[in-house]
Amino acid sequence: MTSSLRRSLTLLIALTLVVVGCSDSDESESAVSGTTPNSAAPATTAAPTTTVAPTTTTLADDPSPAELGDHAVGRRTITLVDEDRDGRALAVDLWYPADAEAAAEAPAAVYSFIPGAEFTSEVAAADVPVEDGGPYPLVIYSHGSSGQRFVASDNAELLASHGFVVAAPDHVGNTAFDAFLNSAVPQAQNAANRPADTAFVITELLAESATDGTPLAGAIDPERIGLYGHSFGGYTALAAVSGRAEIPPDDRIVAVIAQAPVTGLITDAELESVDVPTMLQSGTRDRTVPVAQNTERPWELVSGRPLYRVDIIDGGHQSFTDVCDYQALAPELPNAPALLVAFIDGFAVEGCAPELIDIDTAHEIIDTYTLAFLLTHVAGDTSAEANLTPEYAETIPEIAYDLKVD
Repeated sequence: MTSSLRRSLTLLIALTLVVVGCSDSDESESAVSGTTPNSAAPATTAAPTTTVAPTTTTLADDPSPAELGDHAVGRRTITLVDEDRDGRALAVDLWYPADAEAAAEAPAAVYSFIPGAEFTSEVAAADVPVEDGGPYPLVIYSHGSSGQRFVASDNAELLASHGFVVAAPDHVGNTAFDAFLNSAVPQAQNAANRPADTAFVITELLAESATDGTPLAGAIDPERIGLYGHSFGGYTALAAVSGRAEIPPDDRIVAVIAQAPVTGLITDAELESVDVPTMLQSGTRDRTVPVAQNTERPWELVSGRPLYRVDIIDGGHQSFTDVCDYQALAPELPNAPALLVAFIDGFAVEGCAPELIDIDTAHEIIDTYTLAFLLTHVAGDTSAEANLTPEYAETIPEIAYDLKVD
């Protein structure tokens, strides 16, 4: 189910903010990846790692592609303050398996940019109790540069419906609000902040889970923790496991997914030290973070096994975001200024252009592989393992797939 079907937007300003939040195409991220974002030059399609037979035109039904699971979903926002880093305050969104009766009676979760600028979830209920039956696996999501914590809310809701607790922090200094308020910090500083943020969030959530009487009491399994992220969040996933300078590797993380990862700041030695099951997801027409400069090196160097590679043929950098939904919604909003529509269209070039993969197909692929990987390698649930086989990949002509197991 796509995000346009799961939620509805209100107020034009919300649309403006979320598009900025979905974009990693600012100058600072461009400097990290060594590319020029949203260039007018034609995109170059990277050679796929493996050519797959075009046997079908849609994802196979058996095993089933990603669909909402059996759990009701709850969502709440908390603030965590790291006193060891000068009181660094992180807003964190939590999605989790929820008590079904409470969720049925509770109001829907609202994702609010500023008061009055918000959209309402069609899946998650607001501030309801966690479902009995834990502990559940924990997954941290790291947004891209100039993003925000709920930029992948649809995917987080999907994971929660399958029994995960998902936590997504705002990386202060590198959010959409920082971009608007001119409070963004240099990317070298963000590169240090981000893995420290994820480590701090894990520590705090484990402490809450271990404390009786808290909303998350008993909810999190400390032995089943994963991390995934998009663009600079993909960097964060790899760097959290490898360690960076004064930041030690976080050995609590048992598996990672890097989506269109920025990898220029990670050394060869650091990539080699990524020793947990890893999945690399990329788009072959990504111009902001090209495959050749950012995916090839981790594919060659990461030591963790299994190591999966999913190249979405004709996927762009924004194929991993919801920008196409907002592009479709913008003309339907009353009195939408032409300037705003043009602004959204500019960001949508790398996700919704006609030469790129259909966005719904891209999201179905991303959801299927993200869910299957996290179920298998974080949750320890082999029910979706068949979705990770080369045989299954052969049913999807829209990807190039490869796998290293030794």
